[in-house]
Amino acid sequence: MNESKKFKSNPISRREFAQKAALGGIGFFVFAGLESCGTDEVYFVPRAFNAKIHSPLSLKEYNYLARILNVILPENGNGPGAQQVNAVEHICSVLRDKRQDPDENRLITNRLNRFISDMNQNAEFQNASLKVQTELVVAASETKWGNYWVSRLTTLVLEALLLDPKYNVNSNECGWKWLEHQPGSPRPTDSRLYPTIFETDEI
Repeated sequence: MNESKKFKSNPISRREFAQKAALGGIGFFVFAGLESCGTDEVYFVPRAFNAKIHSPLSLKEYNYLARILNVILPENGNGPGAQQVNAVEHICSVLRDKRQDPDENRLITNRLNRFISDMNQNAEFQNASLKVQTELVVAASETKWGNYWVSRLTTLVLEALLLDPKYNVNSNECGWKWLEHQPGSPRPTDSRLYPTIFETDEI
């Protein structure tokens, strides 16, 4: 994939994005997934698993999560996808962060494994088309156990789209460029980045 590719300048798609995102996780999720895959012949292949970068996920967890996030924010030519903004790497950093709510992080991984278990019993998820994957994740989002989980994943994907690239997300400012966002100035120095800011005496 060309990480520096330019996307169509499309004010309507940006406006729809903002409107659907404001509805909450599921509203944005359905817009991003279902409306972007009009064919059964679209398939997604995640980057290679890296045990260090993708800790604490296992290989299987990574392969499922990467595909789920691609459903939430697929690269469809109008904007960057979850893989380009490093969404799965962002979620891994959240899961490793001891300052995060441990119950929230356990929910992410526990519900992920619930989804994996359901897919192993009912469908071949990893090799399915994007359209089929979207239908399966939408179905999970409509359950009691999956509704908040998908919403939480969507929030984290949006963070990866909008955070400063210094956090190893939003590659080449692709999210900002797509949304025509102008970041504040001056940009944070390395010592002001989370979590380093808590480990320095600089004010």
